[in-house]
Parts: sequence; structure tokens; C-alpha cells
Amino acid sequence: MKKKLLPVILLFTMLYCSGQQTDTVDLTYPIEGTKIRTLHTGLPTNSIYLDIGGHLNLGSLNYERILFRASDFYLSAKIGGGYTPPSVNTISLIGLLNGIYQISDVFCLEFGVGVTGTYTFWKGYYNEAGNASDTIYHVAGSFIDPLITGFAGIRVQKKRGFLFRFGFTPLLELTDVVEHRTAYRQLTAKDSFIPFVGMSFGYSF
Repeated sequence: MKKKLLPVILLFTMLYCSGQQTDTVDLTYPIEGTKIRTLHTGLPTNSIYLDIGGHLNLGSLNYERILFRASDFYLSAKIGGGYTPPSVNTISLIGLLNGIYQISDVFCLEFGVGVTGTYTFWKGYYNEAGNASDTIYHVAGSFIDPLITGFAGIRVQKKRGFLFRFGFTPLLELTDVVEHRTAYRQLTAKDSFIPFVGMSFGYSF
């Protein structure tokens, strides 16, 4: 008798369990009240680019390396050098520390602060004003001009390849002697603050 009841008991047990709701969580859908964060493609570590305008007169060649990264924030260091050709003869060097915040896979906001050092030199020359009596000889000379600089702008950058930057590149000149100032001062007013802008084109890897 017991052997005949056993299959019946098992059948009722299976029917009862199948009617119960399972207490499970579907992980394919976000939990209510939570925010799903988009993971962006990380920026490459190294960049080489040409600055046009901005920190170092007409142009400069720069190398940048990412030193630290956390989520969508990056900290990088940049060094570069430029030269403004004859009649001015200014050699410029820059060191900049940048904070980069990644908005999407290719678009970033960038802010930086650093220093620029310029070395300006010239040969002795005559300045003729029409006749021999008005001829003035300018003695050869040189001077060093330190500046504080920064960057605030945008950055468009693929994981590897093309890089573009554009932004505000202010300069604060530390030299007091007006005659010993770079071409920055010759083109603008006598204020020590110089509101420049610049752009960059380069390659990241």
C-alpha cells in the first residue's frame, strides 16, 4: 500500500512547488533607484602635438604623458619648446600640469597650470633714420622672461590617433622692466596679464 501511495505523494509535491513564485532578481535590468554609469574608452598615455598660438608665441612642439587616472579623471604633465624667428629671436620652454575630465569616448574638458620661460636675444645693429647723423647703433643683448600660464578648454581625442585641443591660455608676466619683455608685450598693452588663446593638433598613442 505504501509503495502505491509514494508516486501519488511525489506528484502532488511537484505540482505544489511549480505553483510557487521564485524569489530571484533579474540582473539584466537596473535596480529601481540606481544609476547606470557609462564606461568610456580610456585615453592613451602619450601625446605629441603642435601648439599654434597660446603659451609659446607663434608655435611649439609638445610632449604630454598621463601620470594618474581614476575613473573619468586624468592627471597629465606636459613639456614643450618653441622658437619665434628673427627680428624677435625668442626661445621658449613650458611645463604644464593638466587635469582632464572625460565626458565621452572622444570629448574631454581640460584645465591646467604651469610656467613658461623665454630667452630673447638679438645682435648689434644700426637703425638708420634717413641720414648718417640720425644713425643709431643698438648693442647686442639678451634677457630671460619668466611667466605663469594656464589652460582652460576642450580636448577631442580618439583612443589612438588624432588629437585636437582649443582653449584659453592666459599668461602672467613676472618681469618688471618693460624693455626686457618678450614679443608678448610688444604686441599688447603694458599690463602683465596677457589673455591669449591657442589650439593644438597632434597624435596620441
